[in-house]
Amino acid sequence: MMRERMKTHQALYPPWCKKDSPATLAKERDGWRCIDCGRGQRTTYRNADDQLSMVFLHAAHIHPLDPDYEQVEPIEGQRLRARCASCHRRYDSYWKERQAEVEHQITMHHRLLSRFLIWRFLSSA
Repeated sequence: MMRERMKTHQALYPPWCKKDSPATLAKERDGWRCIDCGRGQRTTYRNADDQLSMVFLHAAHIHPLDPDYEQVEPIEGQRLRARCASCHRRYDSYWKERQAEVEHQITMHHRLLSRFLIWRFLSSA
């Protein structure tokens, strides 16, 4: 006879463990498959070291600079897509570089604008 597990302290479980969490709903919407490589949840594959590994999907936030940002429907205010760990890491590192570039451009724009305004103010006085 198999013992049935009971969750006696539901409030202690994090929200991502719940069946109606945004992460779970995003994974269901994407068919429990990584949207980049197509690996399914809890499927096995051979990694680079020829070891057997199991896929656990992440609910990855879509970066606002991503062209697909507006196409992904938000779930409870979060734009999430199902990605395996390696695709999630690759996606985040790609957009982190782009974000740094955008922030640099914004900083340079603010500096040039402030210099122009100071010059304009001093030349008119």
